[in-house]
Amino acid sequence: MIYFLYLISKHQIIMEMSTISSLNVIAKIPQSAICSISNFLLSDKKLEERNCSKSLEKDCEKPVDFTNGFETSDDSDTSQQVQQTKWLRHTLIVARPNLSIVVIASAQRFVILENSESKSMEISTRVDATKEDFVYISALNAFGISSLNSSKNSEDDWTCICVCLSNGNLLFYSQEGKLLFTEKCASTSIVAVKLCPSFCPGNQELVLLTADSRLIAIEGLSLCVALRAACVYISTGERTAKEFSSVLQLNAQQFNLYNINGVNDVLSTGITQVCAFDQYIGAFMAGGRSEPVTREQSPSYLQYICTVGSRGKGEEGASGYDSSSKRQREFVNFVWRSTQPLPGTLTDALFLLTSKISNNIPSFGFRSFLGVGTSRIDQPRQKQQLSDSPTTQIYSKSFLKDGKRKSERTFVAPNGWNLMVIVDNIGRILLINTKMRRILRIWKGYRQARCGWIEKQQKCSSNPNQAAPSKALFLIIYVPRRGLLEVWSMQNGPRISAFEVDDGRLISINCGILCGNDEILEGNKANSSKSSNVIFLSAEGLFYSIDVPFNSSNNQAKNADKSNLIKSDHGLN
Repeated sequence: MIYFLYLISKHQIIMEMSTISSLNVIAKIPQSAICSISNFLLSDKKLEERNCSKSLEKDCEKPVDFTNGFETSDDSDTSQQVQQTKWLRHTLIVARPNLSIVVIASAQRFVILENSESKSMEISTRVDATKEDFVYISALNAFGISSLNSSKNSEDDWTCICVCLSNGNLLFYSQEGKLLFTEKCASTSIVAVKLCPSFCPGNQELVLLTADSRLIAIEGLSLCVALRAACVYISTGERTAKEFSSVLQLNAQQFNLYNINGVNDVLSTGITQVCAFDQYIGAFMAGGRSEPVTREQSPSYLQYICTVGSRGKGEEGASGYDSSSKRQREFVNFVWRSTQPLPGTLTDALFLLTSKISNNIPSFGFRSFLGVGTSRIDQPRQKQQLSDSPTTQIYSKSFLKDGKRKSERTFVAPNGWNLMVIVDNIGRILLINTKMRRILRIWKGYRQARCGWIEKQQKCSSNPNQAAPSKALFLIIYVPRRGLLEVWSMQNGPRISAFEVDDGRLISINCGILCGNDEILEGNKANSSKSSNVIFLSAEGLFYSIDVPFNSSNNQAKNADKSNLIKSDHGLN
């Protein structure tokens, strides 16, 4: 009897341990590197003057400028705490899987960190993106370029760093910090840049959001071929970035968000099939009750989700409520784009193909006359800037209204879950179903929070007849004001873990690969699910992975947050 009770208690302990989340140190930035980063990024006099005058300004009152995505100091913070966390509060940070590349940017500069075998992040390159007055880095992204080697199923060749400036310029860098080419995309600041799914060639597009509520969608295949060509030309010294930028023409479309102002972020949920109800409502809004619906099948659209944030000072009351006559304004807009192919010129892939074919054709003067024997770079023609391209109006098909609510940050769940969260200006976190376009859940008391998503897959069984393994989704919430890192089970699950942490940043890993086929993307997604795709970076330079077991998604894990393990690899210190 005693032995039987012992086995039961031992089994219960094992079950409880399998549902305990943990923080694990996976890499470290040395203190000397942190000092070097602070001295290089934050030594700009204009930035120091801006921070001195705005250091105690609340996050909801920030103007739309280069500090829009940065953390701000709280009134309760001491000057010593502000100095220690300054390199985290006033920077933009992106990271690639396994922390192979980490980019930290501020004002007009950025640094590139690479992970070593000893799990120590070392500075590989320091770059001055611009030296123009009143021009700053406004958005940052990093994505992989798919490999041309068929033996690599889940890897990328190299990482491209995309830097957006407040004057509307878009800069592309290699992971070594070499400038590949630049593109003039807008006359205003670029607020956000995202690599999104699309119906265009390459099944991807690079989406840019400008401060004047315009969307620029760059075709994925055209961009991938251009980046590969630029990397080869510049590495061999045949062309410079300036020469390449003066002739390179990207396939892109520009859209104007009709009657939508103050957009601070954009997300793409991919191609969606419109239901009959939305189809009839759209026809009624377009032509009235007599408008016929002629399509037998429901059309497909590419859905963008545009969130509205602060519209600048003087447009709101002191209490944060909208003081204008239109009190019930939209803070989330669901915009649909027609899945029609891009009009205009041929893609860069076709030019690359014709140049290879023409090398095997004898030249009797016809190739030069027809323009076949010359590459696209050597062809003398006038380039059209993306900022001068024609604009197409796109409309909001549905929206969420609230007069006092403004979006501060948005975080979309991995593909297949149809979920996203919004952190607003009144301390709420909203869980939204992107397919049904409705709010599912609201958390209160989470001002200035940052969120992330962790997807876990059940261990595969050796039984071939067993169904596909189940998946679980967890929401990670970092609350800087309370010093808490929380783990919630989705969609309606409880809080399963809570950690007390110091000042830091919650970083979502960028797993995107440009022009990766289905096998590469699935392999990259599987590798990212094995490791945490959300990283917590402390002010001391420690990178923590958040390990959440799959069993934590069960309702039996309600009390798992009462006992958590915080593991630290002392060998990294």
